Amino acid sequence: MEALSLWSCFENIHDPRRKQGQRYSLPSMLGIVIAAILSGRTTLCAITRWAKKLTSEQLLELGINRGRAPGQTTLHDLFDKLPVRKVEEALGLWARSLLGDKAPGHVVFDGKVLRGSRGSEYPALHLLAAFCVDINGVLLEDVVVDKTNEITVAKALLGRLSVKGAIVTGDAIFCQKELCRRIAEGGGDFIFTVKANQETLKDDVATTFAAAFSPDDGDNNRAKRNGRKKPRTD
Repeated sequence: MEALSLWSCFENIHDPRRKQGQRYSLPSMLGIVIAAILSGRTTLCAITRWAKKLTSEQLLELGINRGRAPGQTTLHDLFDKLPVRKVEEALGLWARSLLGDKAPGHVVFDGKVLRGSRGSEYPALHLLAAFCVDINGVLLEDVVVDKTNEITVAKALLGRLSVKGAIVTGDAIFCQKELCRRIAEGGGDFIFTVKANQETLKDDVATTFAAAFSPDDGDNNRAKRNGRKKPRTD
């Protein structure tokens, strides 16, 4: 796979708005949002204020020839209709294209609750991401809803993500048989922490990686301490 432009990935997202009255393309509006976020603006109001300061030449770079950026209402209406999963897939496709023909390398499963995402009528947004260390970017991510957990979402991500040749790591919560089996069947390897609440598994791991010893080592060591060059055989 050749590296794709983010713009081309946005062009493949279905625009949920009606064609009538559209003044800004979907890639242009998403381009403004991403540029504003990279400039430190994280709220819709701040993004709009930032966009209003763009020059006509800068707007043209984003595919806008109207001489002014979209307002807050226009952006809000788009986000209200925009299919989140399709945007995530577009961003993931762009990130994966940066790998080219290489394996994903080190992939980290990491769950985070987004700061500032809690509202009076809705809980904070909890996301689980498959983060690729090699490109320093997210390959895929999905929402962890109230009735599921990160393990369930991780299994779903593995169904959409190639881990062939990758090493998958994560917190101890991911140290589950089914998850590890799916990674191995996908051609990847995994390293997960084992905690004390998995006592049998922890003991098995400790035994497997314990230093090897010979039953004769005790006699040999005693022979050396007693000044004999060879252990007794009688």
